[in-house]
Amino acid sequence: MTPEERAESDRLDAVNAEQEAATAAWREDREPACWNWPVRLGPLENDSPVTALVYWQDGRCAVCGGHDGDRVWDHDHATDLVRGLLCVSCNLQEPGGGALFERYRLMPPTKILGLRIEHFGYPSR
Repeated sequence: MTPEERAESDRLDAVNAEQEAATAAWREDREPACWNWPVRLGPLENDSPVTALVYWQDGRCAVCGGHDGDRVWDHDHATDLVRGLLCVSCNLQEPGGGALFERYRLMPPTKILGLRIEHFGYPSR
């Protein structure tokens, strides 16, 4: 690498580090997306808890609110109870992920909706 190329590479590394730090700080200050959704189940409120959860989340990730990609059934491994549906990216960050995920675990979609869903037997969707 020439000295000019090395300098440009170092500059880009510094920019990337700044962006990653800003993203991490932003994530720590956020609430889970599902906390801002209206609590209404609509015509399916008398159906199964699984149907009610899927209807309410409407293809959205409970943490980031994104609609892209598949959803997985996030659950508490200690109780085997479903918390909500997450995108693959958010599910990979769970159980770590910092304060955003700590808040999500305190009040996940199933708790918001008063649902109890056992995880066993429910495939990823």
